[in-house]
Amino acid sequence: MTPGASRGAWGTRRRARLEEALRLDSRYADTHYLLGLLDLSSGDEASARRHLVGALHWDALRFRPDPEINAIIRRVAGRHGADAELVDSAMALGSDPASTAAPSGRELLFEHVHFDWEGNYRMALLMAGACASALGDRGGAAAPFLGDDACAEALGYTGHERLPMLMGINVLVRKPPFTNQLTYVWDQARLARMIEAAGSVSRDRAVTEAAEGVVRRALAADPENPALAGILEGICNETGKRDEALELARRVERLLPSDYALGADEASILVGLGRYAEAEAILRRASETGADLDLLAPVYGELWARSGRFADGLGFLGGAIARRPDDRRLRVARAELLRGTGDLAGAERELRRLLALHPSDEDALEALVRVLAGEGHPEAATQACLAAAGSQPMNQANNLRSAKACEDAGDGAREVGYLEAAERSGPVNTTFELTLALKLYKQARRGEMMERLAEALALSRSEGSPALTESIRGLIGRMSGQARAGERAPP
Repeated sequence: MTPGASRGAWGTRRRARLEEALRLDSRYADTHYLLGLLDLSSGDEASARRHLVGALHWDALRFRPDPEINAIIRRVAGRHGADAELVDSAMALGSDPASTAAPSGRELLFEHVHFDWEGNYRMALLMAGACASALGDRGGAAAPFLGDDACAEALGYTGHERLPMLMGINVLVRKPPFTNQLTYVWDQARLARMIEAAGSVSRDRAVTEAAEGVVRRALAADPENPALAGILEGICNETGKRDEALELARRVERLLPSDYALGADEASILVGLGRYAEAEAILRRASETGADLDLLAPVYGELWARSGRFADGLGFLGGAIARRPDDRRLRVARAELLRGTGDLAGAERELRRLLALHPSDEDALEALVRVLAGEGHPEAATQACLAAAGSQPMNQANNLRSAKACEDAGDGAREVGYLEAAERSGPVNTTFELTLALKLYKQARRGEMMERLAEALALSRSEGSPALTESIRGLIGRMSGQARAGERAPP
């Protein structure tokens, strides 16, 4: 269920059932949360806040202080009078029982932890006002701070840079505790749509050119800012200005403490310029100073592949693995290098040995699937996928491959199991949920079918498909009617 999801009789029935559930268990956070969403959709902000605060209080995974802790913080700050400045985000952003601000939702947050741009900007304004006040400007909150657009320009944050930010968030939320949240399916679908839209924007040449202009102006105004230099380095790399990208990479290295990752950036650019000896010298220095070889392996691999020095690369990785035999990523890197030389059988042996010891290694499985496909052995690839599926429940690509294999084999029960795993391991859409609902219906698993139809209803609304939404609503009504009729039927 999402805000605005319940209207009329549909909403009334939902509310009645949730209120009965709350009567049976008043400490269940998800029930409070869903009632809070219903109240928001109906415009009852006061009741919504009570339920949302209740959900926060009973939540088993508390990422934020609850009202009691916030009250202690306020009392301690109050004792220090003018000597302390309190940034009361709970009050300002609507999550405190006494707040009069609207409860914050997806307009400020990706999920229940991470701010989007708008949330970060609002939080920054609160902090800036407190800082100004602490420095003697008691009108700090009203000081002429940068507006939203001006702030984005000063930071070099454009439509072109939104994609890498979203990809970073995507990595974070694919792991617990996010995967255990009630809203995980909705949040993943929403994030996938945002990534798709941002990808389209970032591929637009006009957008890239405009972003370059914004970042150049920002860097001219703040020439010692390594973050801005790094953004411009990426744009120059993307647009083929490799010499300038190299200069910017070295500039970033001068502005930041020594870090092997910065050297790896420089080496990657040098490889692109065909300056292999310089790139290798940088990588070897990084290796000698204790950098993790597995993290340098992608650049090393690019160097050996472009320069055609596969034998040198295999020798280097062999020595590294001998020193660190438990480093799985080095073994995957060696397998990829073997694949690059055309030794697919050798790559397959390396990866199968690794998976035999570590069946949960997703990188090894994905590499093995590529190798088997290259060898023309789709049946062997399918068997490898199925063998690893139980050890890799969060590998959505493999869950989907395994579901397709079971569908082809006519094994509907296992197919549904893998589809359910795919639903929990990455973004899905309305079509996916309807497909899963149909398969559950065929297996007479009506309760689970209704859950998937409810998910499909919510997703269709967020995807902006009103006709499909009404169609699903009608289907839910018919299925509910069938269930009630079945309950009334004599045995």
